Order: sequence, then C-alpha cells, then structure tokens
Amino acid sequence: PRPSRRQALHQLSEQGLLPVVPLPDATPRVDLVKWRLPGAAVLCGTFAGVRQGSGSPSGGPDEVFFGINAAGASLASQRKQDMTICAGDAVVIDPDGGAFTVLRPEPCQLIGVRVPRRAVSLDTASGPPLRLVPARTAALQLLTRYLRSLLSGPMPSSALLADAVVTHLTGLIELSLLEPDGLPSRALSVRAARPTWRSLWHDLA
Repeated sequence: PRPSRRQALHQLSEQGLLPVVPLPDATPRVDLVKWRLPGAAVLCGTFAGVRQGSGSPSGGPDEVFFGINAAGASLASQRKQDMTICAGDAVVIDPDGGAFTVLRPEPCQLIGVRVPRRAVSLDTASGPPLRLVPARTAALQLLTRYLRSLLSGPMPSSALLADAVVTHLTGLIELSLLEPDGLPSRALSVRAARPTWRSLWHDLA
C-alpha cells in the first residue's frame, strides 16, 4: 500500500536486500523480479520516485553492475561525475569507482546484470569508473532483446542452461564495452546531463 512504501523501502535498504530509498516528496514505486544464477544476478523492474545507491557499486567490491534503461531516463553519479542515461542506454559501474547514486524520479524500466569483475574485460586505467553505453550500440541492442526474452519465461531449469545463459550475458556485455560505432569508448563514456537533470540532482542529492 502507498502509505507503507516509504517505510518498507527503508527497511529493505537497511537490511541490505535492496539498495533503494524513496526521494523526498515522492510516492515511490518499485516492482521487480530478481534472478540469482551461478556467476550472475539479473534484475528487471520498474522504479519511480527513488534513489539507488551503494557504498560499493553493486553489492560487492568484485562485481560489475551493467544497468540498461529499457524505458525512461535516470541520472547516475560517481566520483563527482554525473551523466544522463536515456531510454535504451546502459550504464557500467566499475567496482573500483567507490560509492554511486542513480536518481529515478520518473518511471523507469531497468534491466540490471551483476557479474564478477573477472568475468568481463574492464579497462579502468584509461577510462572513468562510470561509463555510458549508447543505445545505438549493436551488442547492447542484442543484449537487451536477449534479456527481455529470457525474463519473459521461467528461470533456467538446469545448471547447464544457467551456465549457458551466464556465458551469453558476459559475452554480450563485453561486446557492448568495446568501441561502439568505431569511436573510442572513453569519448562516449560521459554524457553531459541536461540542465533539468542537473537542477534536479542539486535539489535532491
């Protein structure tokens, strides 16, 4: 029920089960499904009126978070760097980057994947910890379609199927992290937040 949502989210956050808290003067909405596979965690849901954050990027210091904005827009911040994530874009949060925050004031459909850092190649020496993968990236589009199809059915029924799914996910994430459209990844990693988002960030942060 709406009157109980704020308290419920705070309790889940304090218990370490869901790193999401409601924004001030907002009616939060969180509707999600989470899968735990050997070697990956997959989350899909709708978020609104909330702030996602963590002292570590994705629940553990050795895990990479790859979040796809399937619909809606969000504002991510890490190490004094902020970027707008538009519909179809994905954000990659490096475990070495420290605490992060993602604002989701308006309804946003998120598909998130968390994998061990060792499972994907992440060049932290030449790029910032917070990275944007543009919606036009072919591998990201394929990954999004694959995840939508996967999540529309039941969880893999055997360990062999689960291992195959994780292999597909990590492979497509790695391809998405390669230089999209022939341009250096680091040149596309930071998108200046729109003025309205910057204003919202300073009001709510």
